[in-house]
Amino acid sequence: MLDGAAGVLVAVSGGSDSVVLLDLLVRLKAGVGCWGPGAGENREAVSVEMRVNKSSNSRPPTPNPRIHVAHLDHMLRGRDSAEDAEFVRGLADRLGLESTIRSVDVRAIAEACGRGIEEIAREVRYDFLHTVAREAGCDRIAVGHTMTDQAETFLMRLIRGAGLRGLAAMRPVSAVPRAREGEGEKGRRGEGVRRDQQQTIERSAEHSTQWPRLPFSPSPLLPFCTSPLLIRPLLCITREEVDAYCKERGLEFRTDSTNQNLHYTRNQVRNKLFPALRAINPRIVESMARAAENIAGDQDVLDNLASLRLKEARLASDGWRHADDGGTAAYSVTELRKQPAGMRRRMIIEASRLTRDRATCEKRSGSGEIISTHVAAVEDLLESKASGKHITLPGTLEVWREFDALVFKHLARAIDDVPYQTAISSACPDAEAGGFAFTLHRGQPVELLKSTTEETQGEVQRTGRDWMIVALDDEALPQCLMIRPRRPGERAQVVGQRQTKKLKNLMIEHRIPSSRRANWPVVTTRDGCYIWSPGLPPALKFAAHDETQRVAIMRASAI
Repeated sequence: MLDGAAGVLVAVSGGSDSVVLLDLLVRLKAGVGCWGPGAGENREAVSVEMRVNKSSNSRPPTPNPRIHVAHLDHMLRGRDSAEDAEFVRGLADRLGLESTIRSVDVRAIAEACGRGIEEIAREVRYDFLHTVAREAGCDRIAVGHTMTDQAETFLMRLIRGAGLRGLAAMRPVSAVPRAREGEGEKGRRGEGVRRDQQQTIERSAEHSTQWPRLPFSPSPLLPFCTSPLLIRPLLCITREEVDAYCKERGLEFRTDSTNQNLHYTRNQVRNKLFPALRAINPRIVESMARAAENIAGDQDVLDNLASLRLKEARLASDGWRHADDGGTAAYSVTELRKQPAGMRRRMIIEASRLTRDRATCEKRSGSGEIISTHVAAVEDLLESKASGKHITLPGTLEVWREFDALVFKHLARAIDDVPYQTAISSACPDAEAGGFAFTLHRGQPVELLKSTTEETQGEVQRTGRDWMIVALDDEALPQCLMIRPRRPGERAQVVGQRQTKKLKNLMIEHRIPSSRRANWPVVTTRDGCYIWSPGLPPALKFAAHDETQRVAIMRASAI
């Protein structure tokens, strides 16, 4: 957990768990307790120290990491919350440690977002820790979750019907959970939140000029690390052992009065369910923690297998069906559909994670959690009649069904999302637009028609794509051509058609990827008359014919 650490940010609420965590880390850094002289002072305390040491596989780090204390006042308990913050500040001062103490009105944010206080408090807290870790130069964030917390989390997720991924519960080492990017149906940042709600959220963070306004502005990453590691050194000990350690070491701590409030789900589990379960199995905490650990091991094996299967199902990027821009990937529908349901779900989750990681160049969980309802929606796209449909997932991620491919596309990296208009002419015969490179050669002899036809046939045989090269009547063309996206409702009469037809319908017929149709490049005259589009037949009035004297050869190739 600590090997190679430059700095450890310790999340200290003031409760017994976090106070014990801080005490253990300070003693580890100082080389006392079970790592040095005086190890036999308190039998119970030494037992806890040894178990934490074994669980974290820690040695005195070289050089010893700096310890920085962080505390966030959620402003939910009035004066008690403020006194907790002062307690933590005083504790850090007595230990000679730097500390960051901040506050935020979690209730105001929850009301503005229309979400639960527990959920918002967790998101705000982790983003605060991530931000402070960056500010303090810490590459580890230590939190005081115990084995008892693990058992409670396991039971809460079991009650909610979680799968193996959820039942694996908390890991000793993981990435920092991040806040969701927006609450609207499309999951984009800030959608579904009214302006007055956003102002409420912003006012709740006015106390700090540096802390981001959550949950709509995730923190930047550490400049020297893809993401700080979240470590939980106390997962190997129970809450009862924590209390015994505090007693033997004479540690003072704060007691949260809301721990008895049965309005919160965790408190119901803690105060109602666990006493009943202990009557059946006195070691229920250890049993559930062991179950979570076993499930986590199985989950890792299945995830690795899903990753291998996903690599086999990935379709090579060709710039036509999907752009190779780092934020887009396509997978074979056939390969996905033939997988068992459990494996298919894991492959979908892994595809979502990989797409976002490649697009944002960071390895982290969150950015909008993919849950079972999202996975089910993606599975619906695998149905035979779903081609052309798409859904939007949290974290600015779109999933499209495009004929035989399931395409995952990160909106922040889409190369064709920005409107464009590019000119191409004899004076400027090369242009790039909509993910394609265009070339135009005007005034060519009509004899080139035969070689152009042969080149077109070769392109079809090689790639399966038609109409990537066209011969146009040079005299019918204006001096300057324009390249722009397709316009809604745009129509044209093309070669092989007796009447005008919508370009959208032509694109469907010629298997233009659905995710790219809205911004697919169209070559037109200055006044907007359709001439040609990659993969589509040219307009009848501009196509070369028997009476053509000179031809214009135009090519397009995917970038």
